[in-house]
Amino acid sequence: MSRPRTSRLTRVTRITRLVVHIFKGLYICARHFPKLDYNGHDDHIQRWSGELLSILSIRLNHQNAPAQWPERCMIVTNHISWVDVFVILASSPGVFVAKSDIAGWPVVGKLVSAVGTLYIAREKKSDVRRMNERIRETLQSGRRVAICPEGTTTHGDTLLRFHGALFQPAVDAEATLVPVALRYRDMHGAPTRAASYVGEVSLVSSVWSIATEPHIVVDVHFADPLLTTESDRRALVRACESVISQRLGVEVVANGLDAVLNRPAGSQ
Repeated sequence: MSRPRTSRLTRVTRITRLVVHIFKGLYICARHFPKLDYNGHDDHIQRWSGELLSILSIRLNHQNAPAQWPERCMIVTNHISWVDVFVILASSPGVFVAKSDIAGWPVVGKLVSAVGTLYIAREKKSDVRRMNERIRETLQSGRRVAICPEGTTTHGDTLLRFHGALFQPAVDAEATLVPVALRYRDMHGAPTRAASYVGEVSLVSSVWSIATEPHIVVDVHFADPLLTTESDRRALVRACESVISQRLGVEVVANGLDAVLNRPAGSQ
């Protein structure tokens, strides 16, 4: 039996609404952000991100969400899709660390930049040092920071071994780490790759694939916080890696061709 798919009209309608919503986001950033503090920014970002997910018929299923967030907090999550960013921002708004390529995306890059995204060129050690300083300052200011330490996307059926460099600013700022495990499911509850942004898949193809699904559910499982004052960086990296792999029930593998295809142009 073939799986349910939306009609072409539904897909086109969703994508049209998505484009309009992106321009709405640019208007909000230009019109309202200059008058607001970071709390005001986060309120808009959270609401706008939730509306984006609703347009694409993506529902969040929060598990063990913190009743109160630590003053200095870094979210550590696995990476499956460009949608991950908006899932996290709709759940717990803050500042994302992303690959510098995203800044060059037409229209979307302007929006992602406007909400304060921190860009990093991972291949440059000097840029990693610069970014670590920016992350530490952001954490010390009281804003949440989210990172995807796998360094690229997967289909979600494995977890790539985490890179540790971006954990250092959390240690330096004595921040709390909150591991978050993301899983995408279809309308029947089965795992789905519809939202995966892996290999040579273009952003347009990915959006079309998501719009083809009648509904998508994203499990957002918040693990117990980890204090950076109680372990060294290496131990913290392995602890985050372990708890996320356990929540997802997947194996941790080396970052190689056995786990992913080729890194897409916009992956974090």
